Amino acid sequence: MSDDYRTAPKWIIPALCLALGLLILGPVNSEQLSVISSHRSLFTGHWPLFTVHWPLAADQGIAYYVRPDGGSPTQCTGRVDAPYPGSGTGQPCSWDHPFRALPPDGTPRIAGGDTLVIAAGSYMMGYCAPG
Repeated sequence: MSDDYRTAPKWIIPALCLALGLLILGPVNSEQLSVISSHRSLFTGHWPLFTVHWPLAADQGIAYYVRPDGGSPTQCTGRVDAPYPGSGTGQPCSWDHPFRALPPDGTPRIAGGDTLVIAAGSYMMGYCAPG
């Protein structure tokens, strides 16, 4: 089921950088630029082209999962899209309710930049809801 969810891109390429990620220094003639750009008519003569390439990894945070057959925060880490196996603590499985991640009367278990993936199902809300 985890294949159904997609995460945000891990790389950001600023507008001033070439998508090729190359560093080109010095004069470049229009013949060379035609390899890079299909808009050859925009380039005449020699143009110095400078770009800087560096990885800009976007801070993705952590993905947490909720599904009806998950477990409590004591039973499951919430970091894997899997059901609670039925026994044990700190198991790699999903939480059983969105309130496990964001308890109404407690400290959140997730932070800014994290992703909470909630699977289809019924989750009790209001008084007597878990969390």
